[in-house]
Amino acid sequence: MQGEPEPISRMEALRGLRISTQEALWATVFVVFTGGAFQIGFARHLGASDLVLGLLAGLPAAVGLLQIPASLYTERRGERRQFVAFSAGAGRLLLATLALVALLPIPDSLKLVAFLILLILSSALLTITVPAWTSWMSDLVPGDARGRYFAGRNRLASIVAMLAPLPAAWLLDRLKPEIGFPLLFGLAAIPAVVCFFLILRQPEPPMVRQVEKTNPLKSLKAPFADPSFRRFLAFAGTVVVGQSLAGQFFMAWQVDKAGLELPYVVVQLIGAVASAASLATMPLWGYLADKYGGRPVLMIGSWLVLISPILWCFTFPGQNWLNYPLMVTMNIVSGAGWAAVGLTQFNLLLSMTPDDKRGTYVAVFSAFTGIIGGVSPIVGGALMTVFADLRLPFGLNNYKVMFLITDVVRVVALVLLHQLKVEDSQTTRFVLGQLVGTGTMGGFRRTQRLAKTTDAEAREETVRELGERKSSLAVEELVEALDDVAHAVRATAARALGEIGDTRAVPSLTAKLFDPAAAVGEEAAHSLGFLGDWSATSALEGAARGPNATVRVAALRALGRLADPSSAPTLIAALNPDRPTRCEAACTALAAIGANLRPEDTAEAQQRLLALLVATVDQGMRLAAARAIEKLASALPNALETVSQKLTEETDPAVLARLAVALSRLVIAHAPEPSTHFPFLLSVARRLEGSGLAYLQALYAAADTVLPPGTLYPLLSLKGMARDEALHKLVADKSLLETYSLGHYTELTKRLPNLARHDDDSTAEEALLALLLLSI
Repeated sequence: MQGEPEPISRMEALRGLRISTQEALWATVFVVFTGGAFQIGFARHLGASDLVLGLLAGLPAAVGLLQIPASLYTERRGERRQFVAFSAGAGRLLLATLALVALLPIPDSLKLVAFLILLILSSALLTITVPAWTSWMSDLVPGDARGRYFAGRNRLASIVAMLAPLPAAWLLDRLKPEIGFPLLFGLAAIPAVVCFFLILRQPEPPMVRQVEKTNPLKSLKAPFADPSFRRFLAFAGTVVVGQSLAGQFFMAWQVDKAGLELPYVVVQLIGAVASAASLATMPLWGYLADKYGGRPVLMIGSWLVLISPILWCFTFPGQNWLNYPLMVTMNIVSGAGWAAVGLTQFNLLLSMTPDDKRGTYVAVFSAFTGIIGGVSPIVGGALMTVFADLRLPFGLNNYKVMFLITDVVRVVALVLLHQLKVEDSQTTRFVLGQLVGTGTMGGFRRTQRLAKTTDAEAREETVRELGERKSSLAVEELVEALDDVAHAVRATAARALGEIGDTRAVPSLTAKLFDPAAAVGEEAAHSLGFLGDWSATSALEGAARGPNATVRVAALRALGRLADPSSAPTLIAALNPDRPTRCEAACTALAAIGANLRPEDTAEAQQRLLALLVATVDQGMRLAAARAIEKLASALPNALETVSQKLTEETDPAVLARLAVALSRLVIAHAPEPSTHFPFLLSVARRLEGSGLAYLQALYAAADTVLPPGTLYPLLSLKGMARDEALHKLVADKSLLETYSLGHYTELTKRLPNLARHDDDSTAEEALLALLLLSI
């Protein structure tokens, strides 16, 4: 066993992650120069058939079986850094020797054989590093930051993957293949050497190992005995088939003479679109994966990658006016989709494996997918050869049949993923809801800014913007901001959570009702009211009885917005004229409950509200009490007589008008003959004549007892010609309309004994009421 690494500090771990990111960028340059379109182009230059292309793609993947002994060796060794550095370095340099092979004065067929042998040996050396590297990175990256870290790492790699092919493609388009390919493969040795030294500089934490030594073969059985992991293997294997069965032929279709025959620069430019899409969406996928779990993001990505194989079927040689837009579209969609799949599948693998057996699980996973990835391209090459000799309908050829088969396989993968259950993961529907919500990308950018901003004013402004955009994507970040050191940030976050309207914030907001140090109880109560979740009722009732006067009032107002009938006892208890602000808030809250007031609360509510209708109580409380009685009218059958009495005693015009409306509602709800109360209510209205709005309110209340409720209201609200047009539709007797329009108001009111006046000076509003009564 090698000497095990010493524990490393958090700062050393951070340094290691930065070095790993740098290494990923140089590794991407190496892969770009030696793989993809350039590798296929070199193989075609040497005369490779479709079957050979399948072998090129399949044989390197088939060496994945080597990861099983490699994982066992890593477990026994206890050290990973030097093993990864020297194995990966040798594998990369070996592939770079293709530059020498290309220059050898031997037949192209022998060069192709040498190419295959070097590719297999290089792939073997790189493959055996996977368990050790995965275990190393799993120990180095905190579990709750894997999505963000690998998203950032992959994002930078995507930038390199987007830019690096362009000069290489430009070079190949201008040089003869005999010169261009050797030069390109020779340049690949530079990033290979840089990666070697970067890996040696990366800190390595101690390896988490099994406490008890077990038989290696028994260790290999553990992954297969895990039902969840078996389902994951089935899904991952199917994904590999969907990628590799025809993977090399997507590129071949673009560069082959039998296909679109596009220049390398065009292929790489359009391919850069996929890298740009991956680059743009990778941070979002990482953020969502860390926040809601990898499975829903993986599901979304799996749906996206279904689109491109179908679109490839609509590309045709010589029709680049159609091909280019389609290729750009499919590269955008597939770039975003594969970014989600690649990131979350890897993170899901890490999350589903035990710490002390991760190397073995990863080795089994890689070996399994490697075998499938090795066999699938070979099968794909064989199928291409078979389909090439068939006469296919609908203008299909062997390429497009393979594209359609690929899509079917990806559908199967989606079905298998749907059956995979992962703990601590939100549903795909929920995550899609976050993605299509208001201001998704704007909200995402602001949540990222909030996580990085250290200035209090800037944080407050960002939180305010998140609330204004109603970005439900930011709920968790805003909940964290409730504990920000700056009070302004905490208060703004509490308000923003209410504006967003997501009930996930309810538990955190209720906790802040009783946190005097946070001092955001008022804002929390306000937001809880807007959220409208009755689960907050109990907490708000407690806050309404709490020690903080401001929070008490805010809690009562919030209870009013909730309108939960179970809160009535707390509201009734707050009807204390010695606490005017609390009392008014409690009246308003009771009014919001309205007809839903429980029978057991009716008597006390009536008693306490009527007790407020005395001259010694402030006007505001009397108005609030009258308003509550109006809204509770259907639940207060015994209040009619008392309210009538209060009307005779009240002198304040505003309160008198509001009480008239309350009495009208009580009469409509409980009086056998509501019209018998019209004279009394009309007399109240005439007491208010000249009081403007108070008079109109009282007259409207009286009218509702003799007309269908609400009949007079719209006419009182309309003016001039608009009112005349409304009357023309309502009143059939044109002579009555003429009398009204000429201003002969007393003539109309005299026709109705209940409206006749001793002073013969009827108002226009009373004449309007008379007109309606006469027409009915």
